[in-house]
Amino acid sequence: MEIKIDKPGSIEYYGEVQAAVMNYKKLRDNPERKLRSPTTPALVYAGISVIFMVIFSYLFLNDLNNAVYFCIIVLFSVTLILSAVYYILILRRVVMMNTNNLQKKLVIEDGYVEMTIGGEKTRLEMSEIKNIIINRYSIIFLGKNPSSKLMAVNRFYEDEIVESIRDKNLIVDNSAMYGKP
Repeated sequence: MEIKIDKPGSIEYYGEVQAAVMNYKKLRDNPERKLRSPTTPALVYAGISVIFMVIFSYLFLNDLNNAVYFCIIVLFSVTLILSAVYYILILRRVVMMNTNNLQKKLVIEDGYVEMTIGGEKTRLEMSEIKNIIINRYSIIFLGKNPSSKLMAVNRFYEDEIVESIRDKNLIVDNSAMYGKP
């Protein structure tokens, strides 16, 4: 079965794909895990940094002779800046993925699954697919080999993909974890 992917993905879809790429090893070990936004760690580090900067700024203002407080403030300031840079880089990558206008095609046959984006082809043999994970916005094909590439398709094509997969044991439906899309 050949599926021409003509509907562009949303920012949420590409964020979910980025989260799957970043957590590829964890997904292979536990395919029934919920994917967090890739920006979540940056927001957590930034929040913690702001809290500790406020605390140590207060302590520093009460004891201006203590240089340790000033060093800790500088450390958390650097952490805040690095968190902001990380957040911006992740968002930039997601936006770049969203503006990619290359032709996309997914081919599912009895022996393999092949994704073509522009002129680049990624192919997974059916015997090499560990799981097909259905998330909130995406369907992800995971290989058994840790070095195999991840393939992702918008969940809009879920019916065609599920219908064409013969081994239904490969399918892990995590969509209920997220609620309705």
